[in-house]
Amino acid sequence: PIVILTLNRPKANNAFTEQMGDEMVRCFRMFDVDDRVKVIVVTGQGKMFCPGADLHIGFGVGGKERLDERRDG
Repeated sequence: PIVILTLNRPKANNAFTEQMGDEMVRCFRMFDVDDRVKVIVVTGQGKMFCPGADLHIGFGVGGKERLDERRDG
């Protein structure tokens, strides 16, 4: 009933990217329909969990969706 989801970019200290966000959403949707999953533990590979957004890559500005479309209601 426990799923361990590991951020795996240790060379970048697991800095978060837009692709990682999309992949996590996909995973959470998959886990949500599986009644066996009771807990999801998010961890990071290497020395750090995650320092935040990967500023070297950046995030798209003026994308297709508004910020409030990604937030819980």
